[in-house]
Amino acid sequence: MLKKIGIWWNTTTKIVYFIGAVCSIILFIVPSFREKIFRFPMLVGKFVNLLLIYWDILVPVVFGMFFAMVIAWLYLRFRRVEQKIGGRIVRRERYNKLLFKDDFKADLEKNWEYEGEWRIDSGELRITRSERGGITRVGHQWDDYSFHFTGIIVNQFIGWLVRAQDLFNYYMLQINISQVRPHVCLGGNFLLIEEKPHGLRLRQNKPVHVRTEVRGLGISIFINKKKIYNEERFFSREFLKHKTLVTEASLTAQLPFRKGRVGFRLSAQENGTFYRCRVLSPAQENIKRE
Repeated sequence: MLKKIGIWWNTTTKIVYFIGAVCSIILFIVPSFREKIFRFPMLVGKFVNLLLIYWDILVPVVFGMFFAMVIAWLYLRFRRVEQKIGGRIVRRERYNKLLFKDDFKADLEKNWEYEGEWRIDSGELRITRSERGGITRVGHQWDDYSFHFTGIIVNQFIGWLVRAQDLFNYYMLQINISQVRPHVCLGGNFLLIEEKPHGLRLRQNKPVHVRTEVRGLGISIFINKKKIYNEERFFSREFLKHKTLVTEASLTAQLPFRKGRVGFRLSAQENGTFYRCRVLSPAQENIKRE
């Protein structure tokens, strides 16, 4: 560290010497620059005098600029955008509402219903050997939402749940260092829907940010802001029958699950860590045509 500070100090000193030498040469060769430099303190003094004279005008101007900046920030905060489409003004307002959060600093039993080895360690949720998984205690009526968390693949896979009815009926998404694998759990029986390479260079024991958008019949999964999976018919019975070859008779009357909670599942030797769990309502768009 001291060596780096010494190198920085020597470099800075050389730059200052160089700038001083250049300025000296300019002042010696060009007299007009010399005159302007000597006049600079006088200009500063005049500027200060103007501030004192017009202070009663400048105060409301400064405060007005401050409030204008606050209003602009609020405007951008709610992402209001106006566009002209076909001669009409279309106004879109986008916003998110926090439905659930857990930073894993309190008792797990308060927010989660789970089976298996779940434990909190320094603000992190560590899960393994959780065959049935675990789900939030709230959210039975959540339909469309965005599920965010940061996860670490410690061993094999990490898995998370959406539109969970209970610990026996839900949709599960899994990732490992090379694949994404969506499943459906019906009555405690798992059906692999498909598996695809996600195209990312993930590594074990390295945090990844996961965002899952659930909206209508569609689902989208983002890892570190990159979309790795998207299926507009994911929650339809037809898609499930096509992908899993499950028969109509074996499908429950509840499918597709239109609402439900979120959670995590890691079974057998799977091992993972999670933190900063959030569930947000989707970015709504109120469209008004004028």
